[in-house]
Amino acid sequence: MKSLIIGAGHGGSDSGAVGNGFIERDLAIEFRNLLVSDLKKLSVNCIVDPDSNKLADSLPYFKKYFKPDSINVDIHWNAGPPAATGTEVLINTQSTPFEKQLGGKIAEAIATILNIKNRGLKTELQSARGSLGWMKQPGRNYIIEMCFISNKTDMEKYMGKKPELAKAIANILFEAVKQ
Repeated sequence: MKSLIIGAGHGGSDSGAVGNGFIERDLAIEFRNLLVSDLKKLSVNCIVDPDSNKLADSLPYFKKYFKPDSINVDIHWNAGPPAATGTEVLINTQSTPFEKQLGGKIAEAIATILNIKNRGLKTELQSARGSLGWMKQPGRNYIIEMCFISNKTDMEKYMGKKPELAKAIANILFEAVKQ
């Protein structure tokens, strides 16, 4: 079974995006915890940082766990104009068919459950930053941009469906770590 690393995008004084009364750091930590709880119910062991509330950057903690066959997921929210909507999953620029398939399944599940636009897979080069530390690590790397924190409707849908969403993503990752 492949190892599974689950990161919560932001921590410490790095709040990430803020919008509609939400803080990305807090959302990412909460969703990471829901996801890990559902994965444990499926008997999947996950590697998580010991205290995302205090770690401004969890990447140094995870470095010793990244392996060529590990599945590494970091949870985030997008921000933009209030009308911007949808979910997307960022993958390595040089992605394998496995990475594309898994990322596509995650994006489709989020879009379907939340009934929002599926913005699909994007590479780190297509991201707002163009280069992402998470993507430079060994393994199969994913950054989930859950939805737009700046879109009130996206956030209402997310808040109403987060347990269902965590369970669906846990099931997708359960199947992936077995391959």
